[in-house]
Amino acid sequence: MPLDMVPVRMVFTDAVRPSLLDIEILRLHCLFNGSYFGFSVDFFQPNIKQSNILIGAPRANTTSASTVVERGAVYTCPWQKSGDCTQVQFDNTDDRKNMEGVQMEFKSNQWFGATVRSNGEHILACAPLYQWSTYSFSEREPVGTCFLKKGGDVVEYSPCRSNANSPEGQGFCQAGFSIDFVKNNRVVVGGPGSFYWQGQLISDDISEIITKFNNHYYTPYSNQLTTKSASAQYDDSYLGYSVTVGDFNEDGEDDYITGVPRGDKALGYVNIFNGRNMESMLNFTGTQMAAYFGHSVAATDLNNDGLVDLFVGAPLFMERGSDGKLREVGQVSVFLGKGGFSFHTPVTLSGTEIYSRFGSSIAALEDLDMDGFNDIAIAAPYGGPT
Repeated sequence: MPLDMVPVRMVFTDAVRPSLLDIEILRLHCLFNGSYFGFSVDFFQPNIKQSNILIGAPRANTTSASTVVERGAVYTCPWQKSGDCTQVQFDNTDDRKNMEGVQMEFKSNQWFGATVRSNGEHILACAPLYQWSTYSFSEREPVGTCFLKKGGDVVEYSPCRSNANSPEGQGFCQAGFSIDFVKNNRVVVGGPGSFYWQGQLISDDISEIITKFNNHYYTPYSNQLTTKSASAQYDDSYLGYSVTVGDFNEDGEDDYITGVPRGDKALGYVNIFNGRNMESMLNFTGTQMAAYFGHSVAATDLNNDGLVDLFVGAPLFMERGSDGKLREVGQVSVFLGKGGFSFHTPVTLSGTEIYSRFGSSIAALEDLDMDGFNDIAIAAPYGGPT
């Protein structure tokens, strides 16, 4: 079946007006029925002469012989009008067992490829529903796991896997639910299930992830930055549901931005953490209950003033129509930076189609049309012609 990939350019002027960019449609012929091919997408440019697209298929059955069902996969596809997609090799091993023969991990239906990001020659792809048997062997918990690839080398990165067996810890972490690369040679992963679903951000140094990998169950990292557990009022908030990075205070370090869509009594909020110490610096709270404010986040310098701007999606946001009835259209809030951790009053963009879930995902693009301003793509996955 064909997969039409049509990036949309959002042009923002003083009035913040979106418009469509005329581009050529790229068709990728997908033969992976039922695999959710296209669930995650990123560009991959390992060098200046090569540009590809990375595409996640979290329900794919791989071709290698294995007892694992729907392991999930990531494919690389050429950036041309035609061409075959090839599977990127990460992990084809069966579930591991301990010395007593007890199965310790469960990779079936792990949703590998649900998230994928690249940075130069590095690729990070994750399986947030990967399950691990705790120390007591009586529980299977979705700690999540990721794989980091650099050239021909692949290492596993599972920061929430441990011998703990209680949900108030990291047993339900779902590490890799959201991911990003940080410019100072780090990665950040979101685990919205940690600490009774308060959620968590975890950031580690790429070099340490690679050098410390030894295929053991647990790998401690000396330079790790994490958010911590809080009081019970923050349970079921889902911190780490979405994540992006940007240097807001211009100290040379990327800061961490994460969506918390069920926080603050379901109003949702976005939290900005200092990139040097993971200290909470600022919150933005949604204005409508259950709109899922923070479902998606993105950061870029939109108006070319040298400051990072922030975009927050609330795909379940509702507006009243001319008949007075509420309509679910989705909304994106645009916070233009003022320097440091200070922002202008947000401007909002609302979807135009009912139930289209405008703002489900947001991608910070570069300057597509070379007009001197970066562009943003906003998804409305249930909109458009059927």
